[in-house]
Amino acid sequence: MSGYRFYGWETADAPAVTNEFPGICTPVDLYDALSRLWSADTCAPRMRAEWSPDNPTLGQCSITAFLAQDIFGGKVYGVPLGDGNFHCFNAAWGRVFDLTSEQFGDRRLCYDGCPEQTRAVHFAKEEKRQRYEYLKAALREMTQTPDWKTLRTEEDRIRAGLLFCPGDPLLKAIKLKTHKLDLDYNRLYEDETVERNAILREMLGHIGQGTFLQGPITFHYGKHTHIGDRVFINFNFTCQDDAEVTIGDDCNFGPNVTIVTPMHPMKPDERKAILCSDGVVRRLCWAKPVHIGHDCWFGANVTVCPGVTVGSNCVIGAGAVITKDIPDNSFAAGVPCRVIREIGDADSMKNQPRVLGDYQVL
Repeated sequence: MSGYRFYGWETADAPAVTNEFPGICTPVDLYDALSRLWSADTCAPRMRAEWSPDNPTLGQCSITAFLAQDIFGGKVYGVPLGDGNFHCFNAAWGRVFDLTSEQFGDRRLCYDGCPEQTRAVHFAKEEKRQRYEYLKAALREMTQTPDWKTLRTEEDRIRAGLLFCPGDPLLKAIKLKTHKLDLDYNRLYEDETVERNAILREMLGHIGQGTFLQGPITFHYGKHTHIGDRVFINFNFTCQDDAEVTIGDDCNFGPNVTIVTPMHPMKPDERKAILCSDGVVRRLCWAKPVHIGHDCWFGANVTVCPGVTVGSNCVIGAGAVITKDIPDNSFAAGVPCRVIREIGDADSMKNQPRVLGDYQVL
C-alpha cells in the first residue's frame, strides 16, 4: 500500500467481518470505494457549501465511521473539536484508522483517550441516519458489480475518450463550483486584478503569468483548462471544457470566442438513454480535447469544435467554425474553417508603411 494519506493507513489491515460488500477486505479497500461515493449529498449539511471534490472527506466522518464499523467491527470514537462536535474514527482488531482525516489538512488530531460514539446519539438526527443509509446503499450497489475495482471513474472515462455520465455527483460538484466562480469573476471590475486572478487560480488547471481575461467568462469545469503566459482573452469567452483544453503562450482572442469539447450521440434515442455496464440506463456523452499552440490570434466569434488542434503562429478569421486541425503558421477562415494560405514575410507590417507610420518593425 502506498499513496494514501488518511490516518492509520500504514496499518489499516483489519479484516472484514461481513461478506455484504464483496471486495471490501480492509479499510484501504473501503477508502478506495468511498472515494468514488463521497459527495455533497453525503456531506453534513452545515459543511455542504464548502464540500468539493478536492476535499471529498469533508463532513463525512460519522456516517463513514459507522459504516466502517459495520464492515470491520470494533468501536467508533470521537476526537473533540472544541465546538461541541466530535470527529469520528475507528478502532478495530487493534488498529486505529480515520478514513476521513484528510479534511483537516496538516492539522494533527489527537486520537488518544477519546470518548466512544454511539449510533443512538448520532442517528437521533434523522438527516444523518438517512445519509448513512444512502452511503451504505450506494456502496452495496457498487460492490455487487464483479469488476467494480477496475471500473473507471467518470473523470478517467473523460480522459480516455469514453462515454461518461455528466450527471455523476462528483462531476456535478466540479461544475457547480466552477459556475459559481464564473459568476464571482464576472461581478468584479476589470481593475480588481488581485481578486480576479485569485479566482482564476482556484478555478483553472493552470493560468500563466501576465494573462488577462476581460470577462465575462464561462468555464464549465475550469480545472480541465490550462492557459499559458501573456494570453489576452476578450469579452464573452466560453469554454465548455468537459475534456482538456490547452492554450499556449502569447495568444489573443477576440470577443465571443467559444471552445467546445463535448460530443453527443447522433440518434435521439441514444442521446436519451444508453445501458451502462452496471445495468443502469443513463444519459451519456463523451468529449474530445482541444489544443491551441503559441502565438495565435483568433478573431471575433470563432468557434472551436471538439477534438481540434490549432498549431502555433496561426490567425483564425472572424466567425470561423474550426472543425479540423489547423497546421502551424496558417491563416484560416470560413465555415467550416479552412486554410487560406501560409503566413510568411509577405504578411509583415513592413509591407504596410501607411499603417506602420513612423513606427518600426523589430
